[in-house]
Amino acid sequence: MLLQNVILSFPTLFTARAIMQSGEPRFDAQFLISPTHPQLAEVQALFQSQVAVGYPNGVPAGTNVCFGKYSDMVNNTKDYYNPELAAWYLLKTTRKEAQGRPEVVDLAYQPVIDPKQAYSGALVHVHFDMAYYNLGQGGIGGFLNAVMLTGSEGELGRIDGRPTVNQMFAGVATVATTAVTAPPVAPPAAPPVAPPPAAPTREMTPAAQGASYDQMIAAGWTDKQLIENGMMLPF
Repeated sequence: MLLQNVILSFPTLFTARAIMQSGEPRFDAQFLISPTHPQLAEVQALFQSQVAVGYPNGVPAGTNVCFGKYSDMVNNTKDYYNPELAAWYLLKTTRKEAQGRPEVVDLAYQPVIDPKQAYSGALVHVHFDMAYYNLGQGGIGGFLNAVMLTGSEGELGRIDGRPTVNQMFAGVATVATTAVTAPPVAPPAAPPVAPPPAAPTREMTPAAQGASYDQMIAAGWTDKQLIENGMMLPF
């Protein structure tokens, strides 16, 4: 399933890790889903379809499940609990190291190699599978395939607790600039020139998945490619 515009949380996308000392190394990531998300009902239906397969009489307490209300999935566990997210939903996904690293790409489908770009709070699209399993204690698992980074933060901002560079060095750049910048010198008067023609209006389509024109151009797309791929209206 492709789930768009959700918030990435606790990602381990580039190097697999074993949660238990004797456990199998895995990649994993969690995704926060707003209670007003347009695809929430679709995810709920997918989850309920697997409940019907594995637990037709109801899911027993303590069963490992990959999806549910944030308050049910996180409260009373070793994870941190944020009461502001009580109405949100949480999707947990994993991928075995033996299956290879999940694809992590940008909006231009180019591989992302810098782990710092995949931070908690980033707005992303995710492709995953969900299925009932009966190994061990059994449960309903979310299986991670790929993540697409949009390059934007979600509505919650950064939720990894790390300050931004601007926050860490607030005021430093201003002081340094003041100390070394020479007084401004008025440029010589230039002859009047005719104003440049107005730039054509570029309107993105829903196929761009929320990316702006500037973001797509920065990612290497041209006007011709955007129009040919249906991501921008002709101008």
